Amino acid sequence: MGRNKSVSSGDYYEDFTESKISGGRFKNVSIVTRAGLGFLKEEEQRVIALRDPVQQGISSGIHPGFHPKKHLAKLKSLKKQNDLLQN
Repeated sequence: MGRNKSVSSGDYYEDFTESKISGGRFKNVSIVTRAGLGFLKEEEQRVIALRDPVQQGISSGIHPGFHPKKHLAKLKSLKKQNDLLQN
């Protein structure tokens, strides 16, 4: 078991934590904190998983056959069609 630590989270997060405990979702502050750290860990893993592919895309440059103005016009047309279908 880890050692005890003192954490100051501020009024907002203290109230939020207490509401989750009193609402029955969590049993105590430690469990709420571990849940929050778990979400942070998952978010960090998603960022790491995306970082390399994004950098590869940036490094690869623009394909010679890509025409930005034509592509933008096509996207706008598709959006307009989609908007018409939803209304």
